[in-house]
Amino acid sequence: MTFDGYVVGHNPDQIITVSNPDGVAVGISSIGMTGSTAFTFTHNCGTALAAGASCSVDVTFAPNAVGSYMGTLNVNEVAGTNHSVSLSGTAVTNN
Repeated sequence: MTFDGYVVGHNPDQIITVSNPDGVAVGISSIGMTGSTAFTFTHNCGTALAAGASCSVDVTFAPNAVGSYMGTLNVNEVAGTNHSVSLSGTAVTNN
């Protein structure tokens, strides 16, 4: 997921849809982020995702200085599987 060329002070967000196409429910042990603190998130996923269901993770890019930023969003299943989304962003000055 890329946030490129955003002016410092603007805080764009993008939605990641987490879906379960399998025929059985999946337990979610955690949703977290590593890397730059310029990325934050909220979600409505809960601790289980029913068969065929989905939930949303809203990622916000809020840099406090010009530069490049990187992070990773992790969705971890109770069964041990980890799903990762790479995050990158570039903050620029307002001309």
